[in-house]
Amino acid sequence: MTGPDAPSAPASVPWYEWLAPPVVAGAMLLLGLFPFFERVENLLVDQRIQSRAQNQAPPDPRVLFITIDDAGIEAIGRWPWPRHVHGDFSQLAALGRPSVIVWDLLMDAPSVADDDAHLVDSIRQSGVSTVFGIVALPAPGASRPTGPTTADAALGWPLPAGASLSSIPAAGDAIASFPALRNITRSGLVNAEPGADGVIRRLPMVMRYKDRLLPSLGLAALMEYWKLDPSQVRIVPGDAIYLESSVVRRRIPVDEACTFLVNYRYETTDLSTASPPRSLSYLLLLRSLMARHVENRTDVPVPDLREKILLIGQSSTALSDVGPSPRSEQSPRPLMHINLIDNVLKEDYLRTAPASAVWGGFILLGWASLFLLRRAGFWLTATAPLVLVAGYVAAAFLAFTHASLLLPVLGPALGFTAIHIGAIGSQVLREQMARRTLRNAFSAYVSPAVLESIYKNPGQLQLGGASREVAILFADIRSFTSMTEAMDAQQLVRQLNEYFAVMVARINDHHGSLHKYIGDAIMAVWGDVTNDGPGIDAGQALRAALSMRAAASTLNQRWEDQDRPAFRIGIGLNHGRVIAGNIGAPQRVEYTVVGDAVNLASRIEGLTKKFALPLVVGESIHDLAHERFAFRPLSKVRVAGKVIPVRVYEPLYELGREKDCPYDLEWVRLYSEAYSRFEERRWEVAARLFEACLQGNPADQPTNMLLELCRELVNNPPPPEWDGVFEFESK
Repeated sequence: MTGPDAPSAPASVPWYEWLAPPVVAGAMLLLGLFPFFERVENLLVDQRIQSRAQNQAPPDPRVLFITIDDAGIEAIGRWPWPRHVHGDFSQLAALGRPSVIVWDLLMDAPSVADDDAHLVDSIRQSGVSTVFGIVALPAPGASRPTGPTTADAALGWPLPAGASLSSIPAAGDAIASFPALRNITRSGLVNAEPGADGVIRRLPMVMRYKDRLLPSLGLAALMEYWKLDPSQVRIVPGDAIYLESSVVRRRIPVDEACTFLVNYRYETTDLSTASPPRSLSYLLLLRSLMARHVENRTDVPVPDLREKILLIGQSSTALSDVGPSPRSEQSPRPLMHINLIDNVLKEDYLRTAPASAVWGGFILLGWASLFLLRRAGFWLTATAPLVLVAGYVAAAFLAFTHASLLLPVLGPALGFTAIHIGAIGSQVLREQMARRTLRNAFSAYVSPAVLESIYKNPGQLQLGGASREVAILFADIRSFTSMTEAMDAQQLVRQLNEYFAVMVARINDHHGSLHKYIGDAIMAVWGDVTNDGPGIDAGQALRAALSMRAAASTLNQRWEDQDRPAFRIGIGLNHGRVIAGNIGAPQRVEYTVVGDAVNLASRIEGLTKKFALPLVVGESIHDLAHERFAFRPLSKVRVAGKVIPVRVYEPLYELGREKDCPYDLEWVRLYSEAYSRFEERRWEVAARLFEACLQGNPADQPTNMLLELCRELVNNPPPPEWDGVFEFESK
């Protein structure tokens, strides 16, 4: 295979493998800014929350959710209820000695004076710390006109001197309890900004209001529960809110805006089915307290309220404080505060993996997988990333369930899939380029079947040089030089091309590779480009040689009918170890084979002249193929340049195809018997048998040569050490 464009394997920089992971990581970070992407990621977080709910610790018994439910609305009347009802509840609940009563309700506008006074007096006389909800507004009058116009000092606490809190959102106005109530209670923000899907996942822990800080409802409740004053609350935006006293130490993680990512665990059903229940009906609790403490009915059970945080909020579907949560399409909003308080009490925080760690790991894993799979087969390249993605998703679920660690799923999974889809595309492109290179280099020399084998396993083609067991074929046209002198040049070229087309087609039909044209000669090899094993390669080479012999006979018959000269050919075939690779000067190289086996194949082809036969093979071919092909032995020969003699044979036919034999089968049997007697040194018997062979085929050159030798040996017997070798000093 000759030419300056013979394939080489220059080292190429794997640009895709190096660039794809960081580029895709950047793209996924940008996509994460889009609401749709965020919405899908939130759905995946909700899936983890729902999956975890099947097996999680019970809610903290120190928190009770007192629900204003449908039964309460039906029994007491339409909402809002008269405030004397809440006053009665405060008085009666205080008898159970709760630590804090938290109202997730707004009592902003004055109502019936006696009712307001009863509520204020009841709370004052109860001696129980009480927190009411307030709403921060972005600007004065942005929502409702009522709000604190006096006694602002009762809201929150002053901004700490020297603290850097500018990242905390500021409220332009606030809706708080009516003044008399505001002056005897604490206030906590009930603000909650839902996401694009309507689900609340973060709660503001504090907001700035004028020169003060407003705590969230949950933070205010916890401060009252642990009896903390503002000096024991340290706020570090982007880090945490620290609660520090002799009683408690807590670190509540927050972002730059001081919002808290709620580790949402519990729905109303989880609270009500816990033992003892963590959710109680406002109506039923009020009735049981009245029965016990007003009616003195000791037989009525009363829940244990001691040292509890009672959070009162709406759960009725007829009211407005209901919406989607991570676990339900319709969930009471106060559960966000319940879960926040539960998180802080148990220090059960949802931790978010740092983006630098997630995407740094993504890039490293992307590099590792791309480079490891770069040379892998298609199915491994396609399935391994899917396994890795599935493993990552499973790890994200396990990390969330067992460590409350929140790993992004959509971005890494989508990005990892994308880089490997690109890798498959890149691999396909590389394979197409490799096929094109191989096609350009080999299509003129090897059969389509061999090309396809190279495509499937290009690694078997080592152009740099490799030791291989191959079958080598040489085919030559006899007396071609004299023909060139006698024939018209154009006619000769046309006939020669016709001959080459037929011969090369036979080589390709039997999966050989055409190596070169040497004038009128052809060199072909089996086992260099693709190697099927010595026996198979030798068999394919033999079939090709037999087919070439038959094709040459057919061609000659046609040419004679056309009054054109016939080509008498000689084909030599040998098998052995060679060096295969690109050989030549830098300006021009050829992919070929070199070695002693090649030289011997050429010498065997030369023997076809001596034996006047179209096809002769060496003993290596015979030894590999004699169980599948019929041969007739010719002799032991010592060719030019060789010391060790080799046996040579004429292939006759493939077993089962006796009709292809160029001789009568009985004649072949007679010749074989004659040659056996010759090998046994029974010269006279062998001579008589060879004479009989000549009667059936007087022009057979091997028979004539052996008969002449037998007659000579009868008259001049050789010494015992004679090896029966024909000496040929020229090619």
